Amino acid sequence: MVKPSNGNGYVFRQAMENFTVSFHETSSAHLKATISFQTRSQESGWIDFELIQQLDDEINYWWNVLKRVASVILFVSERGLPFRGDNEIIGYAHNGNYLGLLELLAEYDDFLKGHIGNHANRGRGRVNYLSSTICNEFRQLIVRRVFDEIIRRIKHSQYYSFTLDSTKDEGYIDQLVLIFRYIEENGDQVERFLPSMPNQGHKAKDMFDGLMNFLNKKHLNIKNCRGQSYDNSSAVSEKFAGLQALVREANDLACWVPCFGHSLNLVGTDTMNSCPKAKFFFSFLEQIYVFFTSSTERYSALVSCLRSACTPENPVHVPKRVSTTRWSSRADATKFLVRGYAQIKSTLLEMVGENSKARGLYDQMSKLDIGIFAVFWNEILFRVNHTSKCLQSPEIVLNTSIEMLKSLKSFIEIKRDSLSGYERRGAELCGNKQYVMENKRKCTEFPHTQKYIPDSVF
Repeated sequence: MVKPSNGNGYVFRQAMENFTVSFHETSSAHLKATISFQTRSQESGWIDFELIQQLDDEINYWWNVLKRVASVILFVSERGLPFRGDNEIIGYAHNGNYLGLLELLAEYDDFLKGHIGNHANRGRGRVNYLSSTICNEFRQLIVRRVFDEIIRRIKHSQYYSFTLDSTKDEGYIDQLVLIFRYIEENGDQVERFLPSMPNQGHKAKDMFDGLMNFLNKKHLNIKNCRGQSYDNSSAVSEKFAGLQALVREANDLACWVPCFGHSLNLVGTDTMNSCPKAKFFFSFLEQIYVFFTSSTERYSALVSCLRSACTPENPVHVPKRVSTTRWSSRADATKFLVRGYAQIKSTLLEMVGENSKARGLYDQMSKLDIGIFAVFWNEILFRVNHTSKCLQSPEIVLNTSIEMLKSLKSFIEIKRDSLSGYERRGAELCGNKQYVMENKRKCTEFPHTQKYIPDSVF
């Protein structure tokens, strides 16, 4: 391979040029040696045959264990169920969903049954791959794999839009949440929630820096962003100094679309706050809920009365709490009141002699104002709730959202001229056709503090 060169040492360059790896791999000597090695490996007489066979059996055994463990972890994760229980003892009734499902599978899987019988509850230092440590490692691997797959699909789609907001987890730690929206290969529009990031701050510049750090770390180009959507807070939606303005400076094609669902909730909140009697009506709904749910006896009496009038067209609707943030709860509360108005009044009437609060609620339900508001808000909130749910659908497009909001606006405008119809239906509901005139005592000492409360319903 090498030869002397005029007594000045060995020259390796010419030898290396003549001898290469590809030349050796295609030589007859290498091919004969490879064939001989494969032939001997398939024979059972070589010295380490039993050791290799034992190693293969061990690998297959633990592979089957981990395959079952991974299936259980995926099952629990997909359904958002908690993993752990009070302890990690196999056979204990409160050991959590993770170990409980493994025990359930063991009843029909002889392999897993044998593994649990031989390796479970052996204490620390014994390998069984059933502990919470292995479970957490699997979950982290699955999270990274899913996260990388989402990033890969976003890059493949090239163009994307995002939604950003800060929220608190169960430990009251403020986190920055990112949701990406893009087009799959089959043309479907999808939204993907990415793992939360530590919040950088509540100012627009802080959130923008956190967003750019994430995009740069994952090699996502801000120039490919075609849309951004937030709520209506000034830190993100402000035209000149908000987050949407900073993103537009980096990419003028990133069109900002305000959150229609959040905007619709704000409209409903301001509408209710502008009418004192509307505020009183929803406060009355909350009083109905508290009165019946604070006592198991009163609640049982109400449910029994509702079930007596239950039909396939009018199923039982139980009391619902009025939430200040979710307007869907207000729609459920008004539906409960309208569907069970007569039964609620009947139940309250039976309790009048025992409870003074029942007398007050019964008198309120006998007023025409409450009957009108119950019918009116039931129709309005049903339509608003339906529109809000459609706006939150990941498949909805911008044009459809605009048309739905226009339709909702037209629907509400038509209702302004329907007072006579609501009076008729409200009278049928409450059993009273006369308004109750409320005489308010005027404050003569401090007239500037007096608030005007209209006597009319609308």
